[in-house]
Amino acid sequence: LQDDGYEFKLDVIGEGPRRKHLQELIESLGLNDNVRLIGSMPHNKVIEYYHRAEFFVLPAIKEGFGLVLVEAIVSGLPVIGADSGGIPDIIEDGKTGILVPPEDEKQLAQAIRRFLDDPEWAQRTHKAGMKYVRSHFSPEAIAAKLERLYG
Repeated sequence: LQDDGYEFKLDVIGEGPRRKHLQELIESLGLNDNVRLIGSMPHNKVIEYYHRAEFFVLPAIKEGFGLVLVEAIVSGLPVIGADSGGIPDIIEDGKTGILVPPEDEKQLAQAIRRFLDDPEWAQRTHKAGMKYVRSHFSPEAIAAKLERLYG
């Protein structure tokens, strides 16, 4: 993205065993001004980051459900995620967000470009995502599913 002239800021929230490797990669690519490894933080602080962001990216390859995607959508963000684990249960590619193949940085960059180049389309995916989240994950939707299951 930087090579193509895009200006961006990326905040990576969370911890993991690859933090040191990621920090070294950021430094070797000269991305210190663009990418910050924030680390773990309380949930209320994560919500603050959602409200400052233009969109949310979850390239995780071992995500069971992807609750952070639901949170991001409810917070007003278009979403991009890896086509892996439970992420496709929330993102319908091209409709409620963008799915990319796991560990494919070129497709991930292309998806980010799509949102940066067409923010109106990104917002349309967000609106569809919000409708999907409300119909599948709201307390009322969950209660109705439980009632059908146990009623």
